[in-house]
Amino acid sequence: MQASMIDLAQRIADDMVFLHQRLGDDVSDGLGISISYLAEQFTLLAAAYRAPVKMEKQP
Repeated sequence: MQASMIDLAQRIADDMVFLHQRLGDDVSDGLGISISYLAEQFTLLAAAYRAPVKMEKQP
């Protein structure tokens, strides 16, 4: 479950970055929220899920 959440959050972050690169800030303005901000938040979410997994693997 943990690995799938990490993968999902990272895929969403990657997709958001791709959308921002392709569509630019005009779409963010139209949506009322920054796509780059969303990408950053999903990257942080993936990192938060990754941290406990790394701690469990350490002796």
